[in-house]
Amino acid sequence: MKLCFRKKYCFSAVSVIAVLGFLAPVTSFADTSFVQYAIPFTVFHKNKEIWSSEMIFNTSDIRAQHSWSSSLDRIAYPEVMCETKGSSTTRTFKSAIISNGFSADSRLVNNGKSIVITIKKMQASPVTKQVMLIMKQPISACKTVMPKQLTSINRTITTPASDHVGVVDLGNGYRFKYSINSSDFG
Repeated sequence: MKLCFRKKYCFSAVSVIAVLGFLAPVTSFADTSFVQYAIPFTVFHKNKEIWSSEMIFNTSDIRAQHSWSSSLDRIAYPEVMCETKGSSTTRTFKSAIISNGFSADSRLVNNGKSIVITIKKMQASPVTKQVMLIMKQPISACKTVMPKQLTSINRTITTPASDHVGVVDLGNGYRFKYSINSSDFG
């Protein structure tokens, strides 16, 4: 069977179907939908708010399934490094960068069924007085004195990846209140 247009242009039915099929929009097989998670949270100490922030991530890419927030202050504390080689001792006075404050991170796990939230409280243990005393003593009495980075809270929470509110006791009067809010896109 031939289709003709103005008796000059004739096409077979197969060629017409092929051309129309080529011009039809192609449905993409790639899934472009994703879920975005917003996790606003607050840290309380004895019912007083001391830090609040929000973590946001989505499921569109494996690299985007993680979020991090921090209230960390990076502080330089003095330290003394002593080194003895043979009969000679060297004393170096420098500073160590240590963090104080809270950090929180969240990530999607279990094929998108759960969210893991990790909250840490970092606390520097400065040794400024000891450093000053060592620096006043003769070099032969040199002792290495360094500030320490302590982690006084390190708590991991696994929670369903659905909309809800939760409160977790972190110990020592600290509480972590969060809410999971999800939005579908696509």
